[in-house]
Amino acid sequence: MKWVMELTRMMMNRDNASISRYQINQYVKAALVRHFVDLSVLNFSTTGSTVYLSGSIRKDPKGEFPKVGLEALLREIVRSPGVRSLQANVDNWVINYTGAGFELYRKAIQRGGSGAGETVHIGESEYVQEVLEDIAGTDGDEDRGT
Repeated sequence: MKWVMELTRMMMNRDNASISRYQINQYVKAALVRHFVDLSVLNFSTTGSTVYLSGSIRKDPKGEFPKVGLEALLREIVRSPGVRSLQANVDNWVINYTGAGFELYRKAIQRGGSGAGETVHIGESEYVQEVLEDIAGTDGDEDRGT
């Protein structure tokens, strides 16, 4: 039964072999616009018959997609002529396409931060001992017996 489905798919895609990646990109962009995707934060491209998405998938203006809406969008993209697969590396969803369907998970939003990766500007240099004393709340003179 599986080979029948694959043969049917191959026959359907045989006519799509002459579709260029530029035409596929037009179909993809039309689907994105129809679903009100904010194109200022999402990039897409096509290589062969695979559509690649990167950035963020957000509704325009400044909205979030419900899971059902996102799945409808992605189904429309993979049903476009010439498209056989989809790969997405977006920062707000985990998207896995298996050919039979989608696994969609919203990524957790990180609040605040640990400061890692941030640029810190130092106004004046200090000795490490002085900084440690400031943190400890001591003056340093007490240790020296003065």
